[in-house]
Amino acid sequence: MGYGFAVNKSGSAIKVTNSPTDGTQIGKIYPREVCLMNDGEQPYYIKFRNSSGNIQDGNMSHDPNWPNVVPLSEVPYGRNGSSYVFKMRRTMNVYKADGSYWGKVAAGMLIETDDVSCGDTHKDWMVVNYVLSTKGYWVKVDGAGYDHGFVDTGFGSASMYDSWAIQGSL
Repeated sequence: MGYGFAVNKSGSAIKVTNSPTDGTQIGKIYPREVCLMNDGEQPYYIKFRNSSGNIQDGNMSHDPNWPNVVPLSEVPYGRNGSSYVFKMRRTMNVYKADGSYWGKVAAGMLIETDDVSCGDTHKDWMVVNYVLSTKGYWVKVDGAGYDHGFVDTGFGSASMYDSWAIQGSL
């Protein structure tokens, strides 16, 4: 089961529980807060930053507003054909698909992706295909036998939409 970045577009906090069968609340996803949402048949399975700041598994099915948690691809900074473009709030590391260091993308620059999925090993990294350099040209992120890489989103330390590293249109 894969996960992709998502954001709570509702105007209220979404109740997070342990499972679809257990309604005991373990946390909340606040308005404009980012989480990881299952991209399978049960999108209400999530990974979120709990009150201790740790990434934890959870479930949103007990909250009627859970459909308002939408994939980040629905709120891009812009589009380039079928790709999604996001602006970087902070300078962040970029990695090849094998996890080795590729370089950095500077604050204020753009990234382009076809997929808002996170990494298997690093849940705080998002797939990236291109970065806009400070010299004004797009640079392909590839290497290690893959045609994509990953950008650190800052999700490991921040999940509020205006405080993590990637900026969309919300």
